Amino acid sequence: MPNAPTTGNGRPAKRARSKRAAAADHLDLEQLLGVLTAIRKGDFSMRMPVAKTGVAGKVADTLNEIAELNQEMAQELE
Repeated sequence: MPNAPTTGNGRPAKRARSKRAAAADHLDLEQLLGVLTAIRKGDFSMRMPVAKTGVAGKVADTLNEIAELNQEMAQELE
């Protein structure tokens, strides 16, 4: 039976995540900046993609909630 791959310190190496899983837990900073800039200018229709997981997913979901709440408030004020 072959030995499991190890890191330089002798510990077992972690399995590499698939590219799809890594992409799902990654924020596109240009996209994030675009959404934040639109919201700052009063365009609350911009949203982050919802197919994110992990911390990136939580950030995207929270930003989308903020945009939605601001959009509702702006409509009520009109």
